[in-house]
Amino acid sequence: MSWRMFVTRQYKKTKLEAWFDANQTFPNARNYSYSEFPNKFTWHPRPGFWKERKRGDVFKRLSEVHSSSGELLYLRMLLLRKKGSKSFEDLKSVNGHIHETFKEACATLGLLKNDNQWRHMLNDPHLYLSDEDALAEIEKLFNDIGKSLKDYATMPFPSEVYFSNAVNGLLQEETSYDKEELKILHEKNHEMLNPEQKKVYDSIIQNVYNKVGGVFFVYGSGGCGMTFLWQTLCCRLRSEGKIVLPVASCGIAVVLLPGGRTAHSRFHIPLKLDQDSTAGIRHGTDIAELI
Repeated sequence: MSWRMFVTRQYKKTKLEAWFDANQTFPNARNYSYSEFPNKFTWHPRPGFWKERKRGDVFKRLSEVHSSSGELLYLRMLLLRKKGSKSFEDLKSVNGHIHETFKEACATLGLLKNDNQWRHMLNDPHLYLSDEDALAEIEKLFNDIGKSLKDYATMPFPSEVYFSNAVNGLLQEETSYDKEELKILHEKNHEMLNPEQKKVYDSIIQNVYNKVGGVFFVYGSGGCGMTFLWQTLCCRLRSEGKIVLPVASCGIAVVLLPGGRTAHSRFHIPLKLDQDSTAGIRHGTDIAELI
C-alpha cells in the first residue's frame, strides 16, 4: 500500500491511533515503541499520519505523567516499552492474553513490583552509613551542582579525610566523554547538515579555533533542525577533548541537549532578581574551576 492510499484511509487521527495504523501497514514500523517512533518517522497532522523520516535524527520524549494519574501512567509505561502494537487491545495483550486494564498488563510484564523488595533492601545492615559517611555523600551530591554543606552555617561538615583525594567531579564529568564514539557520531551528523546549518556550524567552529569568542543568535521554527545543529557541534568539540556547557532556559529544552543543564542550575542564577543580583559562583569552587 502506498503512503497516498494510507493517508486517504484516515481522518483526523491522533498520533497514537496513527501509530496503530502504521504498525498494521508497515512491517518496519513494528520495530519501534511509540516513544521511539518520532526518531524514525515524521508526523503529519493533517489528516494525521506517520511518514518514514528521510534524514536527520530527532530526540523526543513522552510527556511526564504524575504517579497518581492511574491508567494514564500505566499506558505511558507500555508505550515506552511495547513495540508494534496495532490497537489498544494489542497494547494490553501479554503472551496472547488481553488484560482488562493497562495496569494488569504492566504487572504481567514485570513493570510493577510490590514494596517487599525495598523493605528487604533497607534491612540490609551493609546499607547503613555513619553520620560522617552520610554527610560526605551529601557533600559530594551538593558539589555536583556547585553547592556545599558549608553554604549552610548550621550544618555540620564531614572530616576533610573524606576529600583528601577528591577530584573536581564537574570537570571530570565534562572530560570523560567517549571521544571515538563522538567522532563517529559527528561525522555521521555533519554529512546531514543542510546549507544553512553548515553556515552556522562553520561560523561557530571558526570562532572557537580562532579563540575570538562570539554570540550567535540562531532563529528557526520548531522542527527545522536547531537541536540537531547543537548536538553536532557538541559532538565535534567534545570529540577533541574540549569542554562544552550546553544550557537552556527550561527543563524540556535541556533534555534535548547532550549533557545539558538549565542556565539557573549551571550558573547559579537566582530565581528572584533585582538590581543587586549576582550569580552565586564563588572563587575556588568546582563550578568556578570548570568555567
